Amino acid sequence: MSYSFRPALVGLILLLVGCQSSTPPRLVERLALLPFANLTGDRSLDWLSRGAQVVLNRQLATSRTVSVTAYGEVADAVLGRATRILHGTIEKMGNGFRLAAYTEDGVTHRQAGERIELKVTAGQVLVGFDRLARLLATDSGAVAVTQPAALAAFVEAQTLPLSEARKAALTRAAQLDPQFALPMLALAEYSIGTGRRDEAEAALAAAGTRQLDPIERQQVALLRANLAQSGASPDRAPQGEALAKLAEAAPSQPNVQAFAASSMLRLRQAAPAVAAYERALRVDPENADFWNRLGYAQAYLGHLPAARQAIETYQRLEPNEPNPLDSLGEVHYMGGQFKAAAEYFQAGFAKAPQFGGGRALLKAAYARLLDGQFEPAEQAFAQYAKSGGASPLIEVARAQWLYASGQPEVALKGLAESAAKATGPLASLYQTHRCALLLRSDRPAAQAAARAAVAAAATTPAVFCAFLSQPSVLPAEWQARAERAFPGPAAVAFRRQALAYALFFDGHYTEAFPLIEALLLETNLDGDSEFRVLLAECQWRTGRWESARETVARWPLPAADSLFAGRMVPAYVVAILRTAEHFDDNAVSRRWSPIGQKLTRSLE
Repeated sequence: MSYSFRPALVGLILLLVGCQSSTPPRLVERLALLPFANLTGDRSLDWLSRGAQVVLNRQLATSRTVSVTAYGEVADAVLGRATRILHGTIEKMGNGFRLAAYTEDGVTHRQAGERIELKVTAGQVLVGFDRLARLLATDSGAVAVTQPAALAAFVEAQTLPLSEARKAALTRAAQLDPQFALPMLALAEYSIGTGRRDEAEAALAAAGTRQLDPIERQQVALLRANLAQSGASPDRAPQGEALAKLAEAAPSQPNVQAFAASSMLRLRQAAPAVAAYERALRVDPENADFWNRLGYAQAYLGHLPAARQAIETYQRLEPNEPNPLDSLGEVHYMGGQFKAAAEYFQAGFAKAPQFGGGRALLKAAYARLLDGQFEPAEQAFAQYAKSGGASPLIEVARAQWLYASGQPEVALKGLAESAAKATGPLASLYQTHRCALLLRSDRPAAQAAARAAVAAAATTPAVFCAFLSQPSVLPAEWQARAERAFPGPAAVAFRRQALAYALFFDGHYTEAFPLIEALLLETNLDGDSEFRVLLAECQWRTGRWESARETVARWPLPAADSLFAGRMVPAYVVAILRTAEHFDDNAVSRRWSPIGQKLTRSLE
């Protein structure tokens, strides 16, 4: 199972203030920064505790020998597999301060190296932090901030929620030190997050005039790309370029690499994501989550052996967890290795039956079905249904399974019977799924099911089905219907998807194709299964054979909660058969014809 990571804009600036065992010698130390203890007795200086983390984090971020992450306490650093943990104190000493620090070995928990003591005047405390950074890494970066009041305001801003008060504190920090870049970057993030494009552009322009380290320069570029992507004519290419350069600027920072890689996968750029995860693992080779994510990124590229190797490493690091088996099942399923996929899914279920709500059995059933093992497939689904107890969602899963496995009449009858016994949202749920499965075969019946769904509960899926099941019309009228049904800028995304699906299910494949392709290109690689099924059909129906062959190369996992889950498997089998026949690929046709004959009754 892939744990999808969808990073928000807010927090990018302090990305390095967040995650990371072994024993020396080490090429890169994973250094955990703890808050410095304020021993001055003056509570007005508490900001120095967090301020020390901010300054050291920023200066060490560009180091090639130290991977730096800030933590709140030792236990968190140990969980993050830090190889060194920095402890520090700040004490009053006459008219100045004494800064003391030592590192603790993350494995033995003994002091590592000599204790460092620095004496500074009251106005030179930031110079003391700079000297400490240079003692920790000879290749540390330039000083981040020179005015204590600016750092104090920035630290205050980080304690505030996203609000005008936070904006005010960041503005004050930026004004107090004209070279301090972090407040301007944070202001740009805040403005982008609140939809204030003009303010964001002004903040980024101002940030560009400040003292930026290599990572900050790429953060500015990424924020500019994010701002452009949110405009009227989005272009995702600059985001990918900025993410790649951000990753290259911080080779020793695994958390930056992971952020960039996850963001690249959202942009459907699997190859650079693989490179970023590999860089992260060179620094943090025991990070099980990175190995899992790397495995999926390799699978998206069609590199099954590399995907399997990465996830097997994940499994060695987490031998008692069921997720590695589930991940192995999913990457083999994507690669069309259904027998192995089913075995991994069932082994995962045996290890932890409650994991993922028992869905490993459902995935095993689909894998057995596609491997031509019809009786074991039915047995796996029956076991899954039994494990779900009396959950009403089991009836939906049963209908989707029956439809997918070539028993559409039984599926539709079951949903109708379940709807007749239910009321409210549950009745609406059954009727929406019934409508979705009827759209192709019986539009009037689909429309009746949609009306019943809306009457029971006007949920979003019910409204969606009511729109899709309207009488057939020309594409221009569908466009007009969509604009009437879902008006205004807030409904743009929903309107686009509703129009794409309406055109598709009404047989207007030429017009549906660009809309579905756009939806696919805007969707994360780990959540694009349904769009790829629809796109594959649009491609073969409109003669885009080369594109169809590329689309069907990676098998889509059955969507967990889709209204159209039941048609995904048979529709994809048909797409493979049609594409193979076009290219006169007899071996593929022979392999899938027996399965196709059983499954595609649902689509007739």
